[in-house]
Amino acid sequence: MMPHEKLKQAIEIINSLDGFDHEKLPTVTGVFGSSADFDAALDFFSQEFSDQDLEISSDSSTLEVSFYVPKSIYYSLARYLHYAVHRTKVILQPIGFIEGGDVFNPSTGRQNRVAKFNYLEDIIDLFGQIKSFIADYHVERGSDTILFFTGKTKLEVTDQYGVDDLIQLAKLEDFKRDFLIQNDPHTKQRKDIFKKSIIGFFDGKEKISFSEFIQGFDKLCEAAHNNLVLYLDDFAFDKIKQTIEKDKLEHITRISKVFSDIQNQLFGAPASVVIVASQVQAGDSAKNYAILAGSFLYAVFMTIAIYNQCQTLKAIQAEFKAQLTLLNGRQAAVKELFIGTYTDLQTRSEKQECLLYLSGGLVMAGFLATVVVFCLLK
Repeated sequence: MMPHEKLKQAIEIINSLDGFDHEKLPTVTGVFGSSADFDAALDFFSQEFSDQDLEISSDSSTLEVSFYVPKSIYYSLARYLHYAVHRTKVILQPIGFIEGGDVFNPSTGRQNRVAKFNYLEDIIDLFGQIKSFIADYHVERGSDTILFFTGKTKLEVTDQYGVDDLIQLAKLEDFKRDFLIQNDPHTKQRKDIFKKSIIGFFDGKEKISFSEFIQGFDKLCEAAHNNLVLYLDDFAFDKIKQTIEKDKLEHITRISKVFSDIQNQLFGAPASVVIVASQVQAGDSAKNYAILAGSFLYAVFMTIAIYNQCQTLKAIQAEFKAQLTLLNGRQAAVKELFIGTYTDLQTRSEKQECLLYLSGGLVMAGFLATVVVFCLLK
């Protein structure tokens, strides 16, 4: 027979006894209603609990029996939680309760259990998680475990709670997701945020029971979650700001470089025009044609160079426009804070584009001036 089945049957037998008084536990005394029940019960306890010394005594003439209650059987869940070890220790083996006749089998799926046992399992798990990952330290006082949280004040949380505190913790999974993440860049900050939220939630108190903690848990988690969101938003804001400022500096440098790469050639253009024009002689000479051809080639090469720089500038514009689109889509909440950066980059790139077009125009004007001089002196 499976352990939980043995407990279930033992509890049914105990509850069937006439004159059973739970105040006499751990000794069970009572009278069976029939000799068949009497014999069957004695056989059951002798066989299924042979590893325990139940000190069974019986009187077949009166059908009266007396024995120690088997291990893992308690009168009630309330009495079970009276002991500190039961409030904090993970339940690994089946336990049964005479009052109500319920048996908690931890190996049974949650959907097949009485709800209060799921809540008990959750609360024991929660206490362990708080003790291991959130509390600054804990102290064992006899069988009791005391948790301590330190900050602007010091808060002490005892392990006291009862059957009335076995309630559904609606925010338990949210708590685990938000504050029990391991190997996360913000693990320490998450822990500190929840710890500070606990101290703030119970502001003005130096000591509370875990019962109070349970009753306020869902609201506490909501407050802690809001604090976490604020922290992550601030962190994301700083990270985005650093990235955008870095990109801005890089784009400004690249935009400026577009013009500076050919500025020496452009600055030499006016002087070249004067020099070339002064070399044109009167008459129809081969030298004049050579000067005109050289001026034409210079204009062509400069136009190609300016065109290439314009294409480079357009590629840079496309990059920061793509970043702006990304900012609009993924970080819309902070878009307005950084839109000016991209507006500034757009203005700079447009100015550089105008300078390039102006430079191209000057190169062509210089070539046309050479042609005019050539024609006048021909």
